[in-house]
Formats: sequence, structure tokens, C-alpha cells
Amino acid sequence: MIRLIGDPLTRCEEDPVRVLRAVRLAAKLGFSIEPATLAAMREVAPELRHTPPARLFEEVLKLFQGGYAERSFAAVIEHELLGYLFPMLERRLGGDDATLRTMLDAALANTDRRVAQGKPITPAYLLAFMLWPDVEEQARADCAAGVPLHEALQEASDRVLARQLKVISIPRRFSGPMKEIWHMQPRLERYRGRRALALLDQRRFRAAYDFLCLRARVDERLSGSAEWWTDVQEMEAAEREEAAAERVPVSGLWGDGAVGESAELPPVPSEEPIERPGSGGGGRRRRRGGRRRGGASEGESDREASSGGHRDGDVGDGTPIARTDQEPPAETPRAGSTVGGEGGGDDGGERVPAEGGEAAPKKKRRRRRRRPGGDRGRTPGGEG
Repeated sequence: MIRLIGDPLTRCEEDPVRVLRAVRLAAKLGFSIEPATLAAMREVAPELRHTPPARLFEEVLKLFQGGYAERSFAAVIEHELLGYLFPMLERRLGGDDATLRTMLDAALANTDRRVAQGKPITPAYLLAFMLWPDVEEQARADCAAGVPLHEALQEASDRVLARQLKVISIPRRFSGPMKEIWHMQPRLERYRGRRALALLDQRRFRAAYDFLCLRARVDERLSGSAEWWTDVQEMEAAEREEAAAERVPVSGLWGDGAVGESAELPPVPSEEPIERPGSGGGGRRRRRGGRRRGGASEGESDREASSGGHRDGDVGDGTPIARTDQEPPAETPRAGSTVGGEGGGDDGGERVPAEGGEAAPKKKRRRRRRRPGGDRGRTPGGEG
């Protein structure tokens, strides 16, 4: 028996999410709930409307991904908590929709079976089932009004998800695959030939195919299409092409008429971010061609460009060259300077001789001596 420690009403009021946790543990362990605790849970349950959607999403994952999703779903309905998680689905099940409940139970049982077998599962598959009835109904209504099927399905998906996100925050890494599963349904129903075989290479094909098979359990018009996709996956390449060419598409399901059924559907939209070419190159490249360290003027830069990258008066290795009379006069380097190296450097190029013919002595770099007494002789913000 599940019992809250302390006063049940106080414990539930402290954190209304404990109501969902008690139901989950009771379904997982097969326990019953103490009457006092159950009364407190029913009284505090309306406070779940004020719970952040992100927390409710975490509880949904724990309810339906632990290997006991079918029992958890039945317990949520029993304790009248489905409206705080999936209000649109609760309204549909409140009308005694037996076919919808059959499809949901099959999806939940399939999820539990994959968990028991150690196979990977994704919330997108089960959440797509929870919201599909409303998406399908709105898309059919738009198609009957003359909207193309792919546009009607896109608009219906956006509207239904927008309403659901006010209750439970579904991350885009799950809502994107949900939309892809929904958009692949009419393509699995209508495509034939090479376009049908190309769907086998889609990354969401397996999830969309399982989705179609569960829909076929409640809609007989889809049974032939589900069987065809089951058989074609086991055929050889030549047999696949022949079967795809002879396939009979499903008609009269979306209400868009013969013209809409013969229209070509665009590729399945994907919401994953697209990596632009060259975007992974790291930071900004440093601008090249700036000023020289020695402070070369604009005129000197132009002369370097016209002479193939060399300065006037050298051949690139610091060796002076003879000038002709036609060349414009250049500035005479001062004594003790270097030619060919970087301006002001001490370690490159040939030193220009002084007027006496001998190379000028290398100027010693004066080293600043530190005053004794530490920082007492320094002025604030300066050096000494």
C-alpha cells in the first residue's frame, strides 16, 4: 500500500507532482493507495495546472518509459489525471472512443515490450500517438476545404503542438521526429514505384512504419498498405521494383479528392539544424597585409607591391643593389640602421656603414635600474 509520510494533504500541497509519483509507484509495484492519501491526492490534483511544463514532461517520461507504460496509462485514467497531462486526448477518450483506446493500448504494449527486450525507445513515438487523433482530424478538415495535404498536415501539426506545449514542454529533439512520423503517413499510403522504395532509406522509416501498422488495426483501409510494406522489406531488389510498380495506393482517406491524391508531395520536412559549409572553421581569421613593424609608409608599400614584394634597394636578402639614374632618389639610411630586415630590428639584414667606412657600433640598450626600497618610490599608477 502506498502511504505518504506525515500529513498527506500537507505533503501533496508542498509538491503537487507527488500525486503523479504516487500513481506511478502504485502502477509499477501493483500496490493500492491508502484512502487518506488518495483523498489528499484528489484534492491537490488541480494544482498540477500551475506546475511548470518542464517538470510535467519529466514525469511523463517516467510514467511511460519504465517498462510499465500500459499499467501507468490505466492508472492515470483511473485517478482522473490525464487531463492535466494530455487534455486533448482526455476529451477524446471521454467520448468512449474504443478504437482510439485500442490503438493507444497497442502502442503502450509495444513500448513495454521493447523495454523488456532491451531495445532503444524514444518518447517521440509514443507522444506522436497521443496527439495524432487531433492532428489527423484537423488535417482532414483543411484538405476538405481545398488546402493541399502537405500544407494541411504541417499547419495541423503546428497548431496541435502549440496547444500541447502549454501543458507539457516537449523539446524540439522530440517534436521534430514526431512531425516527421506524421508527415510520412500519407507518403506510405500513396507512394509507388521508385518513390516508394526511396522511403526505405529514410531515417524515420521504421518508426513511421510501426505507426502505420498500429493505425491499420483500427482502420481497415490501411491494412493492405501495412501488409505491403511488411512484405516489401523482405524482398530482393528486383522483386521490390516489380512490387513497387504494381502497388495500388490508398485512396479516399484524407478527403482531398482525386486531384489531391495524384499530386506529388514534397520531401518530408526536417527541423534539425543544417550545418553550413565552412562554418566549423573556428574563430575569425586575422587580417593580413597590415603595417610593418618598422612603420613603413603607404608609398613604400606601393613600391614593394610593384617590385614583386621587395623594397627598393634590396633583393630580398638584405643585399644592397646598384641604382640607375632613372630611379627616383630614395632616402639614405641612417648610420647604424639595417637594410632588408624588419624596421628597427637587431637580428636581420646588413648594417649600413657610417661615413668613416666602418660599421657603426651596435647601440647598447639601456636597462632601467629599479630603485631601492620596493614600491615606496613609485607614484600611484606610474613607474617611480
